Amino acid sequence: MEEEGIEEYNVIKESRHSDTKENKTIEEIYRLKRGKKRNVLKNWAQIKRGDERVSEIAGGEFHLYVPYTHFEEVRMLLSHPLCSGFSIVEEGLMSYLTPGQMEKMIPPEEESVGQKIKCLGRLGEHSFYREGYEKIYATNERAFPERKNKEVLDVHFGEEGGRAEIGTDECILVLDSLTHYEKEKACTYVLSLSAALNVLEERYEKIHYKLHPDSYGNWQADIMTAALGRLRCPVREIPRSASIEDVAIGSPADVVVDLSSVGLYCGMFSDGNVYSFHDILSTADSTDCDRKPASEVSNIADCVPDVFWEYVEPLRK
Repeated sequence: MEEEGIEEYNVIKESRHSDTKENKTIEEIYRLKRGKKRNVLKNWAQIKRGDERVSEIAGGEFHLYVPYTHFEEVRMLLSHPLCSGFSIVEEGLMSYLTPGQMEKMIPPEEESVGQKIKCLGRLGEHSFYREGYEKIYATNERAFPERKNKEVLDVHFGEEGGRAEIGTDECILVLDSLTHYEKEKACTYVLSLSAALNVLEERYEKIHYKLHPDSYGNWQADIMTAALGRLRCPVREIPRSASIEDVAIGSPADVVVDLSSVGLYCGMFSDGNVYSFHDILSTADSTDCDRKPASEVSNIADCVPDVFWEYVEPLRK
């Protein structure tokens, strides 16, 4: 999937991945109303306007490249009259789950009668990776286990100049989103992070940290920056717009994560050390979902692929 092989392309982002108003996000294009009380007629009008905007952006028939297919706005794009097909692009640890593990976390669901009415029958099946894709694009052979039509790309990380800004006696801390965590798990994460910061403060001269896109503008960013602010060693926020994979893999510094896929990619594609503070307090739940019933699997923290622990070491006190 080289750029040279695509005559023309446009990028539509989710709002959480956009820190600029230059281009509309997918949520702004369709403006779908969630919940049972969404106004049907208003929703229909928003869908029509969204389709018109997508047609303007595409300028004709288009092929859709997406990291997943369960979001409502992505399902709208899949059913757009000009969409000729779609392909899946690797993103994060979810790409390393088997189909059975994936279905345990996000069971496929057909569109309900209410959804058909409110969204003009456009949503289709709710599935993280919908069947019918043309190809799956991966960074390595371990991604997308048991799935067909996989193409491994020649990916080059580390091209953002992180090496010039971050020294070998410093570290990069990648923070997770707590948006989909239950209250107890969110509390465990914050306590584990606090314990990890004590270790990092003693071990490194400076900490460069990256907030998750979901954290901006809410309590998550406040809690995490407050915890970092109490440290005696210098701390620096990596800009929101920076590709953390490029920055981390492009630097000689150690990388510290909880369960972020950045840890896996750094372990695979860089020579530095990668650590996880997930078990630093020995109170976190097991990450092996094969032994859990579906009722105990709600997010990636409940179902971390084995390959992650092959490349990431536990952070010790």
